[in-house]
Amino acid sequence: IPVKNFPSKRNAAAGVSPLMSIVLLLAASAAFATDLDRAARHHIIVDSDTLNEPRDVFIGLPNSYEHLPEARYPVLFVLDAHSEFEHANALVRYLAEGASLIPEFIVVGVVPIGRGDELRPTAPTNGETNVREVQFRQFLTDELSPRIDAQFRTHPYRVVFGHSLAGLFVLNTLRESPGSYNAYVASSPALWWQEGDFVPKFAESFGNLDNSGKTLVVATEGGQRSGTVATLELLSLLEDLDPADLTVFHNAFDKEEHGTVAPVSLYWSIRKVFDGWSPDINVYRKGLPALLEHYETLSKRYGWNVEIPLDSLSSLVFDFARRGEPGDAEKVREIVEYVVVKRDSNADEFVEMVAALKLRGLIEAADLVREALCAVSSDIDSCAAL
Repeated sequence: IPVKNFPSKRNAAAGVSPLMSIVLLLAASAAFATDLDRAARHHIIVDSDTLNEPRDVFIGLPNSYEHLPEARYPVLFVLDAHSEFEHANALVRYLAEGASLIPEFIVVGVVPIGRGDELRPTAPTNGETNVREVQFRQFLTDELSPRIDAQFRTHPYRVVFGHSLAGLFVLNTLRESPGSYNAYVASSPALWWQEGDFVPKFAESFGNLDNSGKTLVVATEGGQRSGTVATLELLSLLEDLDPADLTVFHNAFDKEEHGTVAPVSLYWSIRKVFDGWSPDINVYRKGLPALLEHYETLSKRYGWNVEIPLDSLSSLVFDFARRGEPGDAEKVREIVEYVVVKRDSNADEFVEMVAALKLRGLIEAADLVREALCAVSSDIDSCAAL
């Protein structure tokens, strides 16, 4: 159920200093530097009929893409890839692979040509619709997205992220093409454009659109910069209009400036979109039924089949077997059966687990896993000898 969140005051407690922004970025980049250099970034060229020219596109793939050939992933489209792709790719990978707080993503970075021409909703001279901006949106939705879906294993869930003029483009895309993405993330959007004339137009449009299942996240720097003031005005109008089925989140980072807020915006925004993604410890302790319920809820919320990570299940089997409290044996049997039979996964990991537990001297725990494994899998050679 969408929960609207329109804070009337800036969240000063959530402010992150420019120094902390750099620390976050360096930490994320360092954590995956080797993988980024090796395989995480791919460069493709898309020949666009709409734009009548080729476009450079950068693709970031998660670590699991190569060794999980059946896995599919949601897609994050990053505008202004020349300045935003590297930090976006690193942050998303850190949050997914390092912290398990969001799903793994395919990250798509698009490099603009004539940035202002392609991102401004109106021409600077006469205020008329900017045809080039319309064409750029058509390129993203009608040419690039199908190309990504055809070439990579994607889920039907898309997030678009833009900063400054690209943030303005994100807002106008929600207005003009609300079905193109599931979540729209605008960082310090340039709502000062045309002296703020678009603020009431955006608010009115958002109130009349079919926003079913859509999320808008707006993050700004602190202070009284014209764009920040216009953003707060937009959010206030949206609160009054209360658009149906559009979930809106906003945060102002008082210690950031326009030039430093982009990575902090994405970090906070993507976590907000996927708030509650990772089960808390109490869910894990309850075992398989509680986990299945949690991931079924995620599947309904995001529109694709979200499965429990196999490595999480293996860790649970190890922990329950080692702990050996009342009821843990049944939890181990449930999980082993689910992994080997329902998920049709290889039992070798549990065979290795039995050996590892024996090496640690945890004989009872090893026997518990062995019994569960032998009960559900007849394909294991010399099961009784484990």
